[in-house]
Amino acid sequence: MIVDQGFVQRVTHHLSLGLARAPLPAEGAGPVAADAPLALLAMAGQARRFIRSALPDRFDPPRESRDDRPLVSDAARGLLQAIKPTTGTTELAIADLMEKRRLRLHPFDLPALASFVKAYAEQLGESAIAFASSEGERELQTIDFFEASIIDETNWIAASPARKSSFIRTLRTQDPARARDIVQAGFAGQHAPARVKVLQAFVVGLARDDIPFLESLAGDRAPSVRTLAEQLLSRLPGTPAYAARLTDVMSRLSLVYNGLLRRRAEIRIEYPATINEWQRPGWLFEILEGLPLDGLAKGLGLSVDEMAAAAQKVDRLSIALARQAIVEQRFSLAASLLATDGEDLELLLSGEGPDLDLLTDPAIGGRFAEAVLRPETWQTLPQAGFFDRLYRRLRRPLPETTLAGLARLPVWQVPVPATRADDAAAILLALVPLVTPGYRPLLRQALAGLPLASSHRPKLVVDLFDELAPP
Repeated sequence: MIVDQGFVQRVTHHLSLGLARAPLPAEGAGPVAADAPLALLAMAGQARRFIRSALPDRFDPPRESRDDRPLVSDAARGLLQAIKPTTGTTELAIADLMEKRRLRLHPFDLPALASFVKAYAEQLGESAIAFASSEGERELQTIDFFEASIIDETNWIAASPARKSSFIRTLRTQDPARARDIVQAGFAGQHAPARVKVLQAFVVGLARDDIPFLESLAGDRAPSVRTLAEQLLSRLPGTPAYAARLTDVMSRLSLVYNGLLRRRAEIRIEYPATINEWQRPGWLFEILEGLPLDGLAKGLGLSVDEMAAAAQKVDRLSIALARQAIVEQRFSLAASLLATDGEDLELLLSGEGPDLDLLTDPAIGGRFAEAVLRPETWQTLPQAGFFDRLYRRLRRPLPETTLAGLARLPVWQVPVPATRADDAAAILLALVPLVTPGYRPLLRQALAGLPLASSHRPKLVVDLFDELAPP
């Protein structure tokens, strides 16, 4: 007797519905009666053994790992397993340090550290990328980028989106025209997320020479690329987008003069009726983001220094102007616009967007830290969130002169109350990636005065940094 595949499927379907609701069909069963369900089920089961499975529509072989980085030491493995890194700022700093030292995780540790590996696979090397791909990170698998110790003009197009953006951003600080030329040559062949990442780097060194390229992107197939190109054009004087934006901003700014003998200008802001007070800083940052300071000052009929003085006591306007001063690398002006407390600095570093990405350049980030941070003026250490944001902007330790000022603060000599132990430990933990190896003993000394329950994890992180980057 031949039992065809269609009969097997009908029998399976009826059995899944229940024989009371759907009696078994007799057709196709040969001499077996319809009231013999066990015999029919046995026949269907035997027949299924010989039915060949259909071929999959798509077959993705496992990504081959070509990772030639050395493994981390056994001591570092033990510390990583004790810390159990996930996706925070400390974990980002660990991944950055491993990338800088060209180290990779032991294959046996990848499953236990899956969240950490998936979040920072690009920094952790080819083996981490292969693991993340096998765990369902489809974007990593479909974009076949490679792992190279040095990215240059010959191989940048095949690097990961983040490393492409970093390379172009660095080149823009040195030679904006050259960076634009090599981006333009290979731009169309990249995926939309990579095009957006690369285009974000044009914030650095943005100039009128970039206008033809940006205008050509009005027909790009990705809406995200078109939107970003329009935003960049709105920062360039001489474009219709810039003129419209400046007109809108100037309609909300006005000048008033106070004082009899020494008349002092002060800027007034007209906020939209729909903006609540707590939303004002974010709104202000958004409308002023990327507008050149010279254009704003000209619209007010002031010099840039006069505009800075007129903005000093106006809500958060001075912080918004300080962000743009940093983008324009006018660090002394940025310092004059900011109060020395941690709140102004924290607001300065908050927010999304690529504007402050230029601080990852060592030279630019160092000049920013030395001119703007000024730890010698602090009465106490800012909260952990400030140092987390600072690291995410700099992605490297602070310059030695800034660290020296930080080390001279009297707070290191003051015992921490038990009620503040957790806060103090969080601050010290956030400081670990921002200090060079020579200042880690200062952190150890401060951690020694805290209860073990608060200081245990920060101590492990300091130990790990010592292991990955010895003093």
